[in-house]
Amino acid sequence: LILKKLEINSGLVFEPEEIDRLRLNLLVSFDRIRQGLTVTLTSEVVGRLQNTLWVKYLADCLNTIKQGFGIELSPNELYYLSGILLSSKSKPIDAVSPDSLNLTASNIAQEFSKQVIQIINLPKTSTFAQDLEAHVLSVLQKSQFIWECVNPIKQQVHDQFPNSFKLASRIIPLFQQYANLEINEDEVAYVAMHIMSALEMARKPLKALFIFDKTPSEVSYALSMIKNHIAEVKISKLVQAKEITADMIEDTELILSSYPLPKSITKPNFTVPLIPDNRYLNQLKSQIALLYEKHNDDRIIGKSL
Repeated sequence: LILKKLEINSGLVFEPEEIDRLRLNLLVSFDRIRQGLTVTLTSEVVGRLQNTLWVKYLADCLNTIKQGFGIELSPNELYYLSGILLSSKSKPIDAVSPDSLNLTASNIAQEFSKQVIQIINLPKTSTFAQDLEAHVLSVLQKSQFIWECVNPIKQQVHDQFPNSFKLASRIIPLFQQYANLEINEDEVAYVAMHIMSALEMARKPLKALFIFDKTPSEVSYALSMIKNHIAEVKISKLVQAKEITADMIEDTELILSSYPLPKSITKPNFTVPLIPDNRYLNQLKSQIALLYEKHNDDRIIGKSL
């Protein structure tokens, strides 16, 4: 009765040799408990076992065990016997074929990617869809082992990246639709991490114009310091003040100059000393980082999450 109930709860079918082995394991354990001999598990083992669905399945059999064998399972015994069940039943007897899993993973990833690119302007070179499909396939494969996902940084992702987490939550109904599978927020956090990675990969450095009123050699040191210390900027053009045109100003996102520019130039701009020290570079990097984040957010994220 216990094993049959476990089959019904888990949706799995025990093979004949598994039934014989599990029946013997349970009978030995129940006899040991009746004799007052109990198991002691470390917190690490308990932590790993309490996250498995087998604990829930076996907990549903506690009344049957009490009625049939006259014993009550302590939490440690519940975890211990759940571990035996978990290790005995590693896969369904009618396991889903790899081709079917691959197709399901592809459907989920493609449908979700369509939703993502409606909001995020990912570059053509983005591997988001492929990376997500590999992750979804892993989730589907693990689901056959009845193992519940645990993400140690779920709360951190939820709190620090709420928009990505909110967008990632949209994958939940796709798992329900294509795989009849319920995923928890721990798994959602992993999907959010894929989104965060895609966002980061889609960011581009600010296109900068460097205007100088000296000679190229006099500003070479300042240029090298910026190139080596501020990755958020890419200097696309170096031009003398007398050669500057309105088109050059319009075609850039940031202006660096060796002298103060007139207030009529409204593009973000910074005056760079010929020999910038670390303090100045750190301050400049901090200011440019804010522009970098805002510019990329405006460019990449098409509408509110």
